[in-house]
Amino acid sequence: MRKLFQAALGAALCIGIAAGLIYSPFSLFWEHEDEPHVYSITWRSAIVLLVLALLTQWISHLIFRWIGQGSPVEIKSMRTEMRWNRQARLQFVIAVLAAVIIAGSVLWFNWDRVLVRRYEMSLAFDGKAPWGEVGTESATADSPTVLYRVVGNGYCYTAFQLPSLRDRLKHENKSHVTVEYNVFITFGHEGKYTLRSVDGVPLATGNRIILESREFGGQMVSGEDETLNCP
Repeated sequence: MRKLFQAALGAALCIGIAAGLIYSPFSLFWEHEDEPHVYSITWRSAIVLLVLALLTQWISHLIFRWIGQGSPVEIKSMRTEMRWNRQARLQFVIAVLAAVIIAGSVLWFNWDRVLVRRYEMSLAFDGKAPWGEVGTESATADSPTVLYRVVGNGYCYTAFQLPSLRDRLKHENKSHVTVEYNVFITFGHEGKYTLRSVDGVPLATGNRIILESREFGGQMVSGEDETLNCP
């Protein structure tokens, strides 16, 4: 039972420290930062998590050892427990593995989530947006279709190059469409976003691409210091 409490404390410390690192301004310097607070997760993170789990288990062991120094009986019991026989080693390995699995599961299921956001957005064909040209200047099949919405004194926009969807929207003569975005959330931090659907036409579900739209976008602001919350 003591080993289980010790392993549980180590797992709790591991999860707490890992969550603190993610939510803090501290950067994950061992991984490549694709966008602000968005990292490509590789084997390096697995090694860091393993080291953190082992370190917190060691700290938990020291804590329980310090607590057990209260009486001669407990000291004698502690000395007996510290004899590394096969059974004790096996229990310790199982406890460490359980802590790693628990901590890894918590991090895995919260590392990268997709939030769906829906907006009513205006349409501009051939790259002719209200603030000027977007992308190529010629009115060819490669000219982007621009989806935009007014936010404060500026615009949030996404341009895409998908001739079949552009032709459909032109044929229906629509000026506004419903647009859905995949917004990627990493431990509470919003990162990149992609088009999920336009006017009911699915383009991507999370990282799974349904139709290649060659999209790009951003924001247009009137003030130099103004920052918009896009998408």
